Amino acid sequence: MLAPPSEASEIDVLRRSVGVAEPFHVAPHLTLVPPVNVAAQDLPAVTALLRRVAGASHPFDLDVGPVATFLPETPTLHLAVDGADLDGLRSLRGHLRAGPFDRPDVWPFHPHVTICEQLDTALIEAGMRAFAGLRQRWSCCSLHLLEQHRHGPEHPRHGQACWVPVREEPLGGPLVVGRGGVELVLRTVSMVEPAAADLLGVTATVPGAAGRAQHIVVVAEQPGEPDRVLGVAAGRLPPGASVVELDRVSVVADRRREGIAGQVLRAWVSAAATRGAAAAVVAAATDAADAAFLVSQGFEPMRSWWFRGM
Repeated sequence: MLAPPSEASEIDVLRRSVGVAEPFHVAPHLTLVPPVNVAAQDLPAVTALLRRVAGASHPFDLDVGPVATFLPETPTLHLAVDGADLDGLRSLRGHLRAGPFDRPDVWPFHPHVTICEQLDTALIEAGMRAFAGLRQRWSCCSLHLLEQHRHGPEHPRHGQACWVPVREEPLGGPLVVGRGGVELVLRTVSMVEPAAADLLGVTATVPGAAGRAQHIVVVAEQPGEPDRVLGVAAGRLPPGASVVELDRVSVVADRRREGIAGQVLRAWVSAAATRGAAAAVVAAATDAADAAFLVSQGFEPMRSWWFRGM
């Protein structure tokens, strides 16, 4: 479960202050399932498990902090996790330990947010004093699946392992639309996942950091097949802005002319409005069919942009 952007930025400051080298190998997070080797044929079961568990839960808040350590067992520096919803967190974690994730625990589950996995005792003691008053409140709205990658030859840490978010499942489950017609499962997420990126013809992204544009992405899937992406609408809300920018809408070739593009775009506009956007813009369409589609969705041409109020 990834930390919210502003809280993640604060944790990164703590990492730097105790000498954790950048780039960090993983974003600030709360681990619910430790790293597990999953066979390729079991990946659909992982996706289905995440969907089932997230759908049966609901958004909740956690109190994160103060700073703590697992000494003398392990020389960590971390943030403790507490709050009224802690029992719900434990239940969520228990339901995730099934199927491909049903593995024995090396340590009892003790929810925490790691600052540094191994640190000299003197630095741990100094950190405990310096960060004693740190408190955060996390609004937890999604589960995130992370996958281990290795940095490529263009990266300064070529060959080193890192953990990359590859899927996000909203707590409370996705929205189902079109019952009785073209039924779709719509997920609103904060990243362009690899499958969505392939359909859009762009590079996958991770959730935006504090002070950067917030990704707003709606993914349409075939009911009962969470790994089958049918359509995507993706855009960004710049920090402090009230106008959201639509980047792309795309539908798989064999499912066009079924109204999927309209469904994902309407859900995208609604999601942008709930995040504070008062209007949406998209770069001027040069294709007549694209222009007609934008008009049908309430956009109006304005110089080099198409514009629509919320």
